[in-house]
Amino acid sequence: MGDRMMTPGYLSYVTSPTCWVIFWGSMLATTCLTPLVMRVAHKIGAVQGVEYRKIHQGTIPLIGGLAIALPFLAVVFGSFTSTTGMFAVVQSRHWDLVVLGVGCIAIVALGIVDDVFGLRARFKLLGQIAIALFVATSGSGIESLNLPVIGNFYLGDVAGTLLTVFWIVGVTNAINLIDGMDGLAAGVALIASVAFAIIAAVNGATFVVLLCIALAGSLIAFLKYNWYPARIFLGDTGSLFLGFTLATISLMGSYKATGGMLLLSAIMALGIPIFETFVSMLRRYLSGFPIFSADSHHTHHRLLNKGFTQHQVAIILYAGALFCLIAAVSSTALSARSPESLIPLALFLVTLIAIATIAGYARAIMIKFGRRQETVRRLAFSRYAALSLTSEATVDKIHKILSLLCYELRLDFVEVRFDQGKNRIISNGTTKNPDGAPHPGDVRSFLLKMSNGEISEVLYQHDHDADETEEYTVAACLASVFERISPDIPKERVTVQVRLLVSVPPAVSERTNPPAGSEARDVSRGKSGI
Repeated sequence: MGDRMMTPGYLSYVTSPTCWVIFWGSMLATTCLTPLVMRVAHKIGAVQGVEYRKIHQGTIPLIGGLAIALPFLAVVFGSFTSTTGMFAVVQSRHWDLVVLGVGCIAIVALGIVDDVFGLRARFKLLGQIAIALFVATSGSGIESLNLPVIGNFYLGDVAGTLLTVFWIVGVTNAINLIDGMDGLAAGVALIASVAFAIIAAVNGATFVVLLCIALAGSLIAFLKYNWYPARIFLGDTGSLFLGFTLATISLMGSYKATGGMLLLSAIMALGIPIFETFVSMLRRYLSGFPIFSADSHHTHHRLLNKGFTQHQVAIILYAGALFCLIAAVSSTALSARSPESLIPLALFLVTLIAIATIAGYARAIMIKFGRRQETVRRLAFSRYAALSLTSEATVDKIHKILSLLCYELRLDFVEVRFDQGKNRIISNGTTKNPDGAPHPGDVRSFLLKMSNGEISEVLYQHDHDADETEEYTVAACLASVFERISPDIPKERVTVQVRLLVSVPPAVSERTNPPAGSEARDVSRGKSGI
């Protein structure tokens, strides 16, 4: 019978001492923990420097999600020992809390390993799938859906398990994907947690309300440190934890009060990250890039490139998340079979269309689609170049490969500097200036983290006037080559220390790195779709 028999009224949540203790306790705990986590991050090397696809400056500590996860887990496991106040209502949900708590610990551990040591995308994905399978097979999977107009739609065991895994992994990566700008992922997750709290209150899921209150309190405190300019990042520790937690609590409790999970309400509450995931995969496919490849052409990047400040971009996307919240709550309140249930869906779609229009997606995607075959060819050659630049390669072969790369990408020259500029590999080309001096208006540069963790600098120059789309494609191709090359590749000593003046490509605007990076400016870690 669960907690629904003892469901408090809506106003009782506002006046409940339990709710306020959880909210203020979580906020205070995160406020105190965050500076400690920052110090720990520096000591263990969990920091993010300036490099390709980053839009921050300086070295910023990661693993900030620990300061959010620890208070949340304290509330989850603390509910086992308390039977007072609203905790008395959740005593029948102990197994759900165990599943959630164990899953959160596992996903946080996965994030910490990635932040400290770095994980390949495939291993991170496998870890997420394993954790999602644990949830799906522990009684918290989707059994049926509650759809507008149609009503309840029942799923079989296999379909329900697959949909549960897809939902958890998808939402986990959706939050991870938008963690590319100061305060963005934390703020959107805060709004989503408020949406889920309201939906849970409407449907009588008291324990979900308490968990959302704990999460909201911690996120508000964390934003003090994560707001631009950020002093700490969520890291994969935080973004994976937030995505997993929001996905899992949406599967529990009274989201199935009418017999089926209110999938549409959950999708609306997470509208911004889900929209970002869908659009990112679509534009990558139409552009000729792998759909799970990392890039810096997300919605927040596009808005920055249009001249908006970081604060303005955050406000625009927060506003979109708030409209998604309204749509989600309205969808829950209306009968699924009534025609009025389509009104929240219309509001949701209009919100996303408005964001896509402001970001200028339609024209950009069509331009990239028109060059898809060229992009695929260039990426194929880049993979060949990366495989050819090994430790066994001679200096002459390196010059030849880089010269062919210049021909394919229409560059005058390309150079990679290692060991803080002391050594390099370089093509046979030269800059456009007749005297061979660097041309400050044409040379591009970005920093890149190699497979061994070393930071290298990539410099190049177009042999023609390249537009924004080509800037992005060329820089992405160069990054795909030099991210993979052997760190033991034969290098030349830089005998003349000439510092090339760098012009930031048009796609960068006010932060570090063009679509593919620039040392002058560009979440969070560079996010792949995984």
